[in-house]
Amino acid sequence: MADDLVAKYGPRAEEIAFIEEDRAWRYSETFQRGKWHRVRRELWRRYEAGDWEGPRG
Repeated sequence: MADDLVAKYGPRAEEIAFIEEDRAWRYSETFQRGKWHRVRRELWRRYEAGDWEGPRG
């Protein structure tokens, strides 16, 4: 999922994942919230490793 978000949204991928995680939280969708949180964590791991340009370009 992280790959798809990066391909589709580029530097905005983490923002989109955050929006989805927040939406899941608002609608009490625990599984979906956890899924999007893991996607965000993977994006940040890639950003810190230098594998993705991240939200700051």
